[in-house]
Amino acid sequence: MPETFWSFERLGVLDKMRNSDFIKKLSVQFVSHSGKESRPFFFEKHDPRENSQIWQVERGAFDQMLLDNAAEKGAQCRDKTRVTTVTFEGDRATGVELGLEDDRMQHVAVRVVLDATGLSAIIANRLKLKQEYISPFENCGRPAV
Repeated sequence: MPETFWSFERLGVLDKMRNSDFIKKLSVQFVSHSGKESRPFFFEKHDPRENSQIWQVERGAFDQMLLDNAAEKGAQCRDKTRVTTVTFEGDRATGVELGLEDDRMQHVAVRVVLDATGLSAIIANRLKLKQEYISPFENCGRPAV
C-alpha cells in the first residue's frame, strides 16, 4: 500500500522499484467474501504525494531484490537456508538454528530476530501471540446473529 513507499525509500530500493518491470498501481479495489466490489480507491485523491503510486510485485523477484539490496548494504545474507528453531533466553530471541543446504545444522547468535516465516509463525507460536483474525467483511450481507 502507499505507505510502503517510505520503507522502500529508507531501505534504498525505491529507485530499483521505479526501474523494475513490476506493474504500477494507482488504485485498489476490495471484494468482500460474497463477491461485492467496493468502489475503486484512487490513492492520489486521498494523498497527492509521490507515494500515491505502488507496485504489484512478483514475490520471488521482489524477495530477491530485497536480499540483493541487503547484501549490497553489508548484511550477511544466506540463501537456501532454513531456520528450524529460534533460541530464546526467557521471552527474548537470542539466536537461530539453521538447516543448511547440505543438511548440516548451524547455530547463530544474533542481536535481532525478524520472523519472516509466514504461516509457520515460529516466534508468534512460541510466545503464544497468535490471535484469530475476524474479517470486517465476515458478516457483509448477512443478518447479525
